[in-house]
Amino acid sequence: MQNTNVNGKHKAAFALRIIKGLGRRFATLTLKIAQIDVNKRAGELVESDIDKINEIITHPLSKY
Repeated sequence: MQNTNVNGKHKAAFALRIIKGLGRRFATLTLKIAQIDVNKRAGELVESDIDKINEIITHPLSKY
């Protein structure tokens, strides 16, 4: 994701924080906007979930 290796063993919200510029609040909101369970592990995310997350991160001001 975003040219960063994300550890699949961490919960998705904490794994997203590895990406430079993403904090705790933005990572949690990104998952909620993408309608992904915040307790899901990063390794359990399917390709469609990752695409949604990437879209939200690249265009955060778009209306979803």
